Amino acid sequence: MQALLGALANDLRSIRAGFFSGNEADRLLVYFLLVAARTGRNPTSLFEMTRDAVRPHPLKPQTHSLLTTYKRRGNSILTLSIGKPHKVEEISVLAADTSALIRDVLDLTHELVVLAPPELRNYLWLYRRSHHLARFGALSVFSQKVLSTSIKRFVGRHQLLVDDADERAGGQVPLAVSVMRLRKTFASRVWHLTGGDVATTANLLGNRPDVTDTHYLAVTPEMVRNHHFLTKCLEIDLRGTARDAPTLARLAKEMHVARDEAKRIVAGENNTGVGRCSSPLDGRYAPKDGHTACSAFLHCFRCPNQVVMESDLYRMYSFYWLLVKERNLIGRSQWQKVYGWVIREIDRVIAPRFPAAVMQQAKEKAFVDPHPMWRDRSMLLVQNHG
Repeated sequence: MQALLGALANDLRSIRAGFFSGNEADRLLVYFLLVAARTGRNPTSLFEMTRDAVRPHPLKPQTHSLLTTYKRRGNSILTLSIGKPHKVEEISVLAADTSALIRDVLDLTHELVVLAPPELRNYLWLYRRSHHLARFGALSVFSQKVLSTSIKRFVGRHQLLVDDADERAGGQVPLAVSVMRLRKTFASRVWHLTGGDVATTANLLGNRPDVTDTHYLAVTPEMVRNHHFLTKCLEIDLRGTARDAPTLARLAKEMHVARDEAKRIVAGENNTGVGRCSSPLDGRYAPKDGHTACSAFLHCFRCPNQVVMESDLYRMYSFYWLLVKERNLIGRSQWQKVYGWVIREIDRVIAPRFPAAVMQQAKEKAFVDPHPMWRDRSMLLVQNHG
């Protein structure tokens, strides 16, 4: 993702300096993807942006703007209708740099407004078609087809490749760029910045919390890397090769930790309440004060530093059952918002990585006789208020 954003930033500088060599669709693509990355809007909402979509913020006009987009909802009943029963208004607060991008697009397309047919004049993403497509009309607006072809040229121009491409492909797999991928990255970034607040993240995405949790926060690149590591740990556990030097070296390389650190992880020195940690002092959610180990167990299930091995399952499922019991104590709605995603993460992502019999045995044992750490909900309350 950093390579993609870096390429977009380079193109933006070229456009503003007057050195950009691409066609009009290529130029608009740069702005389109940057706006997508900074607002988290879905593709249709972006395609249908109007020229008056950005307005001054009523309280902070010098530093912020309001972005108004419309989200299609099929035939659903809407709380906010604006004349058409299939759309709902969404309003987002924009920082100055993002609203500046949209003002750039307004300036770049200003002269096209008077040339456009009446039905297109109010759209933001106006552009001139290339000569061989002019028979369909000299002007058009960005669409999914134009977006796809422009993205292919963009990826090729910057030679953007997948970081962890299969060796059999020679490491030359083009990076898959899409608005939905940028939307998921936006969701993940907001989720982390808000300390895991799914409701706030959903609000900024224009979704219900359950939709955001399932479709936008369920699998991130960091989680893929984390669960790949989990599989390697499982192999070590099952094959009894925890002290095998080549295996430890391979594991250390994949997790980007020193070999001694990998050995400590496998040996259980970095155990947590729900698994193990590859960096208890300096991990994503650690206090980072040099001596206090991270104890934010709820965050473990979306942390790139989490590791789960077979011997951790009993402890993890003890935590699992304690969360399940909370449902009757705090109410289903609150439970879904705070704990529901953890249960889904364990059931859908972690559990399938282990043999069914091994997983079921640990799950049943934890239900009947929970680990001492997770027998009392007082420990859980410490997690919520710590």
